[in-house]
Amino acid sequence: MKKDTFLVLDGNALLHRAWHAIPPLTTKDGLVVNAAYGFAMIVEKMLERFKPDYMAVAWDLPGGTFRNELYKEYKAGRAEKEQELYDQIDLIQEILEAFGIPSVDAAGFEADDIIGTFSRQSSEKGLMTLIVTGDLDALQLVTDDVHVVFFVKGVSETKTYDVDAVKDRYGLSPDQVIDYKALRGDSSDNIPGLKGVGDKTATLLLQEHKTIEGIYKAIKADEVPEKFAKKFRGFEADVELAKELVTIVLDVKTGFKFESAKLKDPDWDALIKIYRNLEFQNLLRKHKVHAETKPIPKKASKKAAGVVKIVNNGKELGSALTELDPKMLGVILNEQAPDLFGATLSAVCLSDGGLSVVVPNPNKKSLELVSDTIGRAKIVVGHDIKALMHASGWEMENGFDVMIASYLLHSGTRAHDLVSIAHKHIEVSLPELPDSFAKEADYKKLAAHTSVLAPLAIKMRKELKESGTEQVFDEIESPLISVLYDMELDGIELDVEGLASFSKKLKKKIDTLRSKITAFADEDLNVNSPSQLAVVLFEKLELPTKGIKKTKTGYSTAASELEKLWDAHEIVPLIAEYRELAKLQSTYVEALPKLVGSDGRVHTTYNQAVAATGRLSSSDPNLQNIPIKTELGREIRKAFVVPRGKRLIAADYSQIELRLAAVISKDKSFTTAFKEGADIHTRTAAEVWEIDEDKVTKDQRRA
Repeated sequence: MKKDTFLVLDGNALLHRAWHAIPPLTTKDGLVVNAAYGFAMIVEKMLERFKPDYMAVAWDLPGGTFRNELYKEYKAGRAEKEQELYDQIDLIQEILEAFGIPSVDAAGFEADDIIGTFSRQSSEKGLMTLIVTGDLDALQLVTDDVHVVFFVKGVSETKTYDVDAVKDRYGLSPDQVIDYKALRGDSSDNIPGLKGVGDKTATLLLQEHKTIEGIYKAIKADEVPEKFAKKFRGFEADVELAKELVTIVLDVKTGFKFESAKLKDPDWDALIKIYRNLEFQNLLRKHKVHAETKPIPKKASKKAAGVVKIVNNGKELGSALTELDPKMLGVILNEQAPDLFGATLSAVCLSDGGLSVVVPNPNKKSLELVSDTIGRAKIVVGHDIKALMHASGWEMENGFDVMIASYLLHSGTRAHDLVSIAHKHIEVSLPELPDSFAKEADYKKLAAHTSVLAPLAIKMRKELKESGTEQVFDEIESPLISVLYDMELDGIELDVEGLASFSKKLKKKIDTLRSKITAFADEDLNVNSPSQLAVVLFEKLELPTKGIKKTKTGYSTAASELEKLWDAHEIVPLIAEYRELAKLQSTYVEALPKLVGSDGRVHTTYNQAVAATGRLSSSDPNLQNIPIKTELGREIRKAFVVPRGKRLIAADYSQIELRLAAVISKDKSFTTAFKEGADIHTRTAAEVWEIDEDKVTKDQRRA
C-alpha cells in the first residue's frame, strides 16, 4: 500500500534559488517580484509532480541561532542580500496561504532543524517525506522513508536523492554525511574543517572506520597511516564542534500539527487575485482565468474590437485588407525558423486595433497583397521589427517597435515580450500562442496578439514623451533597426581554412601543456575536472589552502584562486595556460566554422533590447566577445576577413565612458589629456608603469 506523502519545502533556500534563477521582474508599479514568481512556480511544479497529501514550508527567522552561540563565526562574512529579496517573503506567504500551505519557523533554530524534526515526526506517522531544497545539508536526513529533491539548476532541474543516490555521490551512507561534513567543513556556513583533510581523505577514512569516533579509536591503535593521523591529533575539540554545527536537530518544538498541512483545493479566488496583482501572466494563463482578452480601448480604433477575418483566397483577402485603417497597422508573422534565414511562414496577421485579418499559410500572391497594404500604412507597429524584416524581406522604415519602446521605458527588466508589454501598458491579458496553427481558435489567438499593437503604440508614444526618451526612440533606436538588419544580412566572412590551420597548432600546444601537468601530478589526470585538480593541488602536492575559497565539493580551483597560488608550484601557471587555450579552442576555433552560412559568412544577431546600459549585445555567435588581449586571441580575430580589395574598419566611441567620467569628476589631469588629444590609455599606462608614453607597449596599454 502506497504511503501518504509529506512534502516539506526549505523556504529560505528556495527563496534564494528563485531570486538568482529568475531575471529581474517588476510590476507596472515597480514592485520587484522575481523571487515570488520563481517560488510560486516551484510550489506549483512540486504539487503537480508529487501530488502530496501534506505540505509545509520551513523558514529561518532573522537573527542568530544556537549555532551562533556555539561558534561566533558561524555564517560570518556572508554578503548582505538586497532588501528587495526579503521584501518578497510576505508576497510568498500570501501565495502559500492561498494554497493552504502552512509556514513554520522557530526562534533559535534554522529551517533545516525544522525540516529534520518534520522528517522524524513524519516517519513516526508512517508517511513518506520529500524534502525540497537547494541545500545538500539535508542529505544527512535521507532514509528509506525520507528523500531529498535537490534543485540542481535554476528552478526547473532537480535530482532526487534516496539512500543509494547519496552513496553514489559520496561513497558513504546518509548517516555518515554528518561526519564527512564535520571533517571537510562548510565554507558556505564558515565552518572550518580539518586542515589537510579533503574529500578523498575524509571519504577513505570514513569508509574504513565508519565514524569520526572510529577514526580516533583507530589512530590510538596505530591503525591509521601517520600522514593522516597527524592531521587529527590535537584537534578533537575542533572536530567535535564542527560536528555539532553541521548536525541537523530532530526535536525542535514548533507546535506544528499535521492536520494543518493536509492539502485541500486552493482558495482560487485569493490565488488568482494575488497572481493578477503580481502580474504573473504565465501562471494566470495556466489556470485559464482569462481565456478571452480584454476589449481594446475604443480610442485606439474606430473599428469594433475583436473582429477577426481569416482569409486566404486572393479576392477575399484583397477586399478584407481594404477594410483596415491605414493610419496605424499592427503586423505579426508567425514563423517556424530554425535560424535567422530559415523561416517558414505559417500565418500573417494585420490589425488596426479593431479589425484583424489573418492569412493562414500565405502564398506569394497573398504576401504581395499584405506587403502592398503595409506599404500604404502611415505607421506599421510590430514587436521586434528587425525579426519581422528578416522573416518577410519587407522594409519597415515607418515602423514603431513596441519591444524597443518597452526597453527604453523599462531598461532594468528583460520582460520585453509582447504578453508582458500588453499587460503592463494597456492591462490586456493575451492568450498563449500554440506551437503550430491548425484550428480557427489558433488564428484567433494570433489576431488577439496583433490587435494590441496599435493601441500599444498610441499609449507607449505618450509614455516615451512623458519620460523624455521619445527623441532617443525616434532619432537613435528606431533608425538603428534597419542598420542592424543590413549588418545581420551581410554578415562577415570567416577564413575557415586559416582557423583550421590555427586549430592544429593550438591542439599541439594544449597536448603539450596537458602532458606537463599530468607529469607534475604523477597520474593520469583529467585536467578539465576541477575536483580532480583540487585533489592533486591540495592533497597530493599539499599546496597552501589559506585564503582559498572552499566550495561544497572542496577547495576551489577557479582562476581567481589559482592566482593566489601562482608562485607556489610550477603546475599552477600551466593549468591556467591550459584552460585559456582550451577555452579558445572550444569556444571559438572549433565553434565558429560551424556557424558559417552557405554564403561563407557568419551572421550574428544584434540585440537592441537586452543590455540595461543601452549597449548592443551580440548572440549566435557573440562577435563582441572575440578575444584580443593575447597573441593567440588576436589570431582568432584575424580569421574575420574581407574580400580582396576591401578593408575591415574597426571603430568605437573613442573612450566615451572615460570622457563622461572626466566631465563628471572634473579631474584636471583627465580633462587636460582629452583636451590635448592625448591617448588616455597610453597616458594612464605610462603613469602606472612609470615610463615615458612612447615606451608603452600595446599590452601595457590594454592592461
